Amino acid sequence: MVEILKEYTSATKTLGTYVTGFLSHLREDGKWHPNYFLFSGMDEVETEGGAVTGRLSVKDPAIQTIPKHTKWAKRLRRVVIAPPGHLILSNDYSQGELKIAACLAQEQTMIEAYRNGIDLHAVTAARLAGYDFDKFMKLAETDPHKFEEVRYLGKAGNFGLIYGMGANGFMIYAISNYGVVMTLEEAEGNRDAFFDLYPGLIEWHREYKGRARKQGFIRSPLGRVRHLPMLHSHEQAVVAKELRRAINSPVQATLSDMALWSTGLMVSRGQFDVAPVFGMVHDQLLSYVPEDSWEAIAKQRKELMENLPFEQVGWEPDLRFTVDTEVGPNLGELKKFKPLCG
Repeated sequence: MVEILKEYTSATKTLGTYVTGFLSHLREDGKWHPNYFLFSGMDEVETEGGAVTGRLSVKDPAIQTIPKHTKWAKRLRRVVIAPPGHLILSNDYSQGELKIAACLAQEQTMIEAYRNGIDLHAVTAARLAGYDFDKFMKLAETDPHKFEEVRYLGKAGNFGLIYGMGANGFMIYAISNYGVVMTLEEAEGNRDAFFDLYPGLIEWHREYKGRARKQGFIRSPLGRVRHLPMLHSHEQAVVAKELRRAINSPVQATLSDMALWSTGLMVSRGQFDVAPVFGMVHDQLLSYVPEDSWEAIAKQRKELMENLPFEQVGWEPDLRFTVDTEVGPNLGELKKFKPLCG
């Protein structure tokens, strides 16, 4: 009964939000024209929209929320199709959030892993699960199912703990997002092991919280400012939320701004005339590309996004931000593609 109820709830939400709800936003031309927002005001004040961390957000309809992994995800995504004679091209930064955090924190273990082409999720998973790294990597061949199962713990650790989440929150986050079950005691042990592995993150958290308290705002490497006036609240829960924003805002805003910067460069170079970007989901750019020239455009987009002129804003990141590429006839049937860039 519980399983049936869960499936009914999922189907009802999918129908109401992503079918009936999305159809209500169709324009006369039969397309969606969502509204994008660069920023948001305080949570306590009614605002138009936006993300408090500086990420681009969208509504009417909220295409960023279309599910990826549910039972209905592929069916929903198949309805987002390319025009006749075109394909959909997807470009997004590979583990961009983690790489930006590694650069801001000057976390040498993370930086060295990325520079050497080592899977950071595997590095984290091995430490949290108590494996020797080389032995853990051999699991990929001897027991791939077990390898992926343990690697999910690494993903949960990397994305859940990088901003300093507590053990209780981590326990809930891991099961909700990755199906990783652990007790509170195990969550506490995994959290300790994570920060033992990446000690630079702790100092980064301390430094950025200190900056926020002193300045009342925090600035991203690209120059975006996030004001944090509620740091002076008498409620500790409100202050704690502002301090978390002092850490995650510079990362998430930078990643979003890198995608926006790339889009602006495409426009200025006339690339929209042939292959316009029609949607953006956080750091993922979605473009319509002609079927007869999509490979050349895929290579062009990848080169542009991976070589942003950071020197113009005075930032010298320690890592290169690589881009993943997918292409397909619709949003539900995108296939990975590795263009050879010169």
